Amino acid sequence: MRLITLFLVLALLGPRGVGASTERGVPATQPSPVIVGVTWDFDHRVRRAHGSDLWPVTWGADGDIYTGWGDGGGFEGDSDTRGRVSLGFAGISGMPPDVTGRNIWGDHQHGFAQHQATFGGKPVSMLCVDGVLYAFITSWGAFPGRPNPNPPESRLAWSADGGANWTQSNWKLTQSAGNFYGGTFINFGRDYAGAPDSFVYVCGAITGRRGAVLARVGKDRIREIGAYEFFAGPGADGKPTWKGEPASARPVFVDPDRPPSEVLFSVVYDAPLHRYLATWSHDGTVGSLWLLDAPQLWGPWTVAATYDNWGHFGRREALLWSIPTKWISADGKTLWCIFSAGRLRPDDSLLDSFNLVRASLKLNNF
Repeated sequence: MRLITLFLVLALLGPRGVGASTERGVPATQPSPVIVGVTWDFDHRVRRAHGSDLWPVTWGADGDIYTGWGDGGGFEGDSDTRGRVSLGFAGISGMPPDVTGRNIWGDHQHGFAQHQATFGGKPVSMLCVDGVLYAFITSWGAFPGRPNPNPPESRLAWSADGGANWTQSNWKLTQSAGNFYGGTFINFGRDYAGAPDSFVYVCGAITGRRGAVLARVGKDRIREIGAYEFFAGPGADGKPTWKGEPASARPVFVDPDRPPSEVLFSVVYDAPLHRYLATWSHDGTVGSLWLLDAPQLWGPWTVAATYDNWGHFGRREALLWSIPTKWISADGKTLWCIFSAGRLRPDDSLLDSFNLVRASLKLNNF
């Protein structure tokens, strides 16, 4: 599924060097001063929900993880016939590796979910704020049996009852030249606890321009697209400035080798380390991944590791990698990553599923 060719990734095979970026003053991608290596336990990878992919996550107010999937039956069906929907939402309880998923919104008609899905699309990001679940939904597969909208679209959806019922925004983000398109929410703690201020932050891209841009909106105005403003670079005092026009957005990170594209830069906050972690697919495949970190959302972003063949998964299309903040250890050095990827051929279902793997970060001077 050629959806959006980036997203949350982390990696296994040896690091390699990266070049510098100078576009619009973006700092060079220097080595991380904090993280010097990552070890992945792929031998004990947990696999569930065969045939369903994406799996963006957020830490809900009730303590559970909430997630979404695309093109499958979620935790209680399969990819082909049993419970298949274009878009579904689920809850996850427990702690890795012993986790249990339940389909909340999907194929209720045939008994594969608690509530019936009422629209299609693909979930690319989720957030929980003040007990309300939010999700960005792309138009891929939004209208079964009809061509996908061209250019693609992204809408915001929300649920105030734990995912049982969802409402979509009347507005949409259109993947046209010069437009902001995305986005991926930055998650903090349970129900957005631990956020640095009263804003919600979103990463995305300006269509046709290189790099990842950062937007913010007051957490009580998430549903108002006109309230979003964009990071426009540091002011004279060194503090970030924000403007309401996408044209003013300054990229917070640019891959020096990647051409202009609608790429998303996915970020999570590792509170014990006081670092933001970002994952980036260098060429749109699951095997070619970067892990970056920064002290602030606007940078400077530094490189913790890059990989040529993460997990020996090769050239499969990169879809989405998610790090639930609930599953970051007290010292910040152990993470659990949920990921999925595309297929090399129709019968290749290796990563077209809910995959869970543990990662250990090696820190400088430790």
